Amino acid sequence: MINLEDMIGTMVFSSSGNYIVGASERQNAEFQKKCQNKIDINLRDCVELTCVKEMVLTSDNYNDIMQVKGMPGSIFGDKFGYEMQKEITNYMKSYYDGETGKEDIENYFYECCTSMRVYLAQTRQTTGTNEKDNTQILSQIYEMFAKENQRMANYANYQEGLKINGEYGGDKQVVDWCYYNSDYYYQCEETHQFLKDITQKMAEQWSIPAIDTEDVEKKSKLTLDGNFDFNSGWNHHFRRQHSCSSIEDESLAPPKGFKMYYKENHNSSGLGMVAIWAGENKKEIDVPFQIIPGSLRGQIYNVSDLIKFSESETTYWEEYNTFCKNLDIFTRSYAYNCKLY
Repeated sequence: MINLEDMIGTMVFSSSGNYIVGASERQNAEFQKKCQNKIDINLRDCVELTCVKEMVLTSDNYNDIMQVKGMPGSIFGDKFGYEMQKEITNYMKSYYDGETGKEDIENYFYECCTSMRVYLAQTRQTTGTNEKDNTQILSQIYEMFAKENQRMANYANYQEGLKINGEYGGDKQVVDWCYYNSDYYYQCEETHQFLKDITQKMAEQWSIPAIDTEDVEKKSKLTLDGNFDFNSGWNHHFRRQHSCSSIEDESLAPPKGFKMYYKENHNSSGLGMVAIWAGENKKEIDVPFQIIPGSLRGQIYNVSDLIKFSESETTYWEEYNTFCKNLDIFTRSYAYNCKLY
């Protein structure tokens, strides 16, 4: 006995309109468009069954088709999932570019959950009503959104850094610089919490237990380029890829209005350069790197040893100095020899 109302993913064709059970508005709109283009329903040859709620299906072949195969390890492991992952990336990039807002992200998040559940039900990897399966769907979609939030926050920071590097005469092909803007840290953190909140809203809609987002992140395999916070992603890029700077304590939040730009090779004298913005105040100083035989000490500096702010310069001078102490800048030779890359 099959209850048609429970069959998420079922395609319904009728004179009153075609739709997919449990699909999002966009998914149904796309389905209806395909129907108009590919299916010419002749109402004289079909009938809408408006009163049928359940029916007995005895075909052995049908029962084989309807058998649930079980959920995949990752819902993003096939073409459908890969395309969704790319679209999530594009949505988060658009968000950090200022082209879309939180409401757009929320709506698309819900759409991803709904569309993925319909797809997995149609491919008989779940019924669409199984609590454990729905928990996996929601958990992995949260994981992907949260990861792309970190990546796109760092990408936006990097793109802004490229412009600053160009203003200082840097070649974008030479990766001897780093840039940190605390605005992206706070936007990343705020959006991270926002994604947690809408995940719980979705769990309530699906009548499943609240998602343990901390556990999802802890068990995630998407951590080669940092965790789900801005600072760890920044460290991956500028410590391990550009190999010129490092945040010592990734859990330490920067003061608002903090920015840093550092370049290893600033002029023909071989000096580096670091600039720090504390709100509207800016300090800039050469970095006197030294090549000392048998030692790497002259190739690394803590930023607080080069630049300090006073009470007369900015209200939050202590916070700025504390975060400067959390940042090291060094030559790529130092990074290579200390295996920081």
